[in-house]
Amino acid sequence: MSYDYPSAEELLTHMETLHPQRFSFLLKHVVASQFGVNEKELIRSEVLMLALADWMTGLKILSNDDQQRVLLEFKHAFESYSDKFAVAEATEEPSCTYKIIRPVAQLGFMDSRFVTIQPEWNQTSRGKPRPGFFDLKKDKWIEELPHHTLTLVYCDLGVLLTRLEHRIVATRGLQERKDVEQHTV
Repeated sequence: MSYDYPSAEELLTHMETLHPQRFSFLLKHVVASQFGVNEKELIRSEVLMLALADWMTGLKILSNDDQQRVLLEFKHAFESYSDKFAVAEATEEPSCTYKIIRPVAQLGFMDSRFVTIQPEWNQTSRGKPRPGFFDLKKDKWIEELPHHTLTLVYCDLGVLLTRLEHRIVATRGLQERKDVEQHTV
């Protein structure tokens, strides 16, 4: 699905649990690239990170500080995934509207303390592989979990992003129809 990326203002209207002040803070201080943020048209990785912040807020298992650390620690993974997502989108065949093949990336939360993502996404900005899990309590990367996981929650980043993009496009379509109806009456 190809579409114009939303502005920060438009994206905020699609956030289900993220408060406007928190959205603004994350956009300016956590999500922004080294070049800053163009609030008139966000890039896909910024949209993904804000959608993920909205999803994490709805879970109510992570503090705001923990959410920020997740976004910052995995920022390169989200940027890499967004780039691959765009490549997959560009190579989709127009006749394949139902079955869309996107790269898989799942962010996993274990016991509200450990966070992981598939190894192919879990690299530093220089391409160096990272250990398997980020420990939010100790604020460091670890090779393996210290114990078996009791609670495991995964977020499929592709589904999260696709659902949000479909909501945005659907809302734009409704708004366009309303605009047309107002001009024809």
